[in-house]
Amino acid sequence: MLKRFLLVILLLKATLCPAGWNADMVYHIYGPMGWSLIAPKWIPVNVSLFPVNLVPFQTKVYGLRLIFSFFYGNEKVCGVTGGVSQVAGEHYGLSATALYSAMGIHYGVSISPVNLAVENHGAQIGLVNHILPFGETVSYFQLGLYNYAESGLQIGLLNHNPNSKIPWMILVNYSSPDVYHVE
Repeated sequence: MLKRFLLVILLLKATLCPAGWNADMVYHIYGPMGWSLIAPKWIPVNVSLFPVNLVPFQTKVYGLRLIFSFFYGNEKVCGVTGGVSQVAGEHYGLSATALYSAMGIHYGVSISPVNLAVENHGAQIGLVNHILPFGETVSYFQLGLYNYAESGLQIGLLNHNPNSKIPWMILVNYSSPDVYHVE
């Protein structure tokens, strides 16, 4: 049954977009991401069920994104994301996922067992919240069992902030972002 469903989707893809068959294959830091059915610049709703995605990674989503796969994402999302996992270059709004959320720049609220971001200009709520140490590592608020960030407020069982007066703390930790840092 699943093979027939995938065959129908692939035939529709080949029929509707024969020139874009390989062009829609998304290769970026996450590797090949499957096939996209359409390729607009932006879309109000995106649904993903790996290996078939409604739109490629480069398409911006302004509205609702539902992801029922483990690796698929979009370059920019403004709105609400829900599903199994979340991958986004930039995310503005609410993200609620079952496994993990990985974002470059995040503005809003992210609720997931594992939250990863390079910049967090909002709130991360989960079991593990981690700001990745690439470039400007800004974080505003983290609530979880384990939190790691180089700035911001952390509430959790174990909090690590290397820029805090006491880098490892239980329950609460805080350090102000170095907004006036000049190199």
